[in-house]
Amino acid sequence: MKPYCETIVPKILPAVRSLIAKEMLDKYNLTQQQVSNKLNISQAAISQYYRNMRGTNIELLKNNLEIMQKIKELAKKIALSDNQYSSEQNICEICRLIRKNNVIDKLI
Repeated sequence: MKPYCETIVPKILPAVRSLIAKEMLDKYNLTQQQVSNKLNISQAAISQYYRNMRGTNIELLKNNLEIMQKIKELAKKIALSDNQYSSEQNICEICRLIRKNNVIDKLI
């Protein structure tokens, strides 16, 4: 079995980013460029997240209220920050919740 982080990075992290980006675009009315600047990823990636062309494993996350609450909290922190928000610690917290709730087991 692969180490946990090796599994989560390609399969789950894009889905987390997708949900964060969509929340920032829809709830906080930020532009794709503003979201890309705050997340330090390209505007093209934000567009792909928004159109469900990247980060497509979102249903497993959306079905878990605890995980979605953390994603929404992080999206709010990032959206309301003045510039790039260092989200590493929050992303790790979301990953711990994903692990605790055995979400990754459904993808392996």
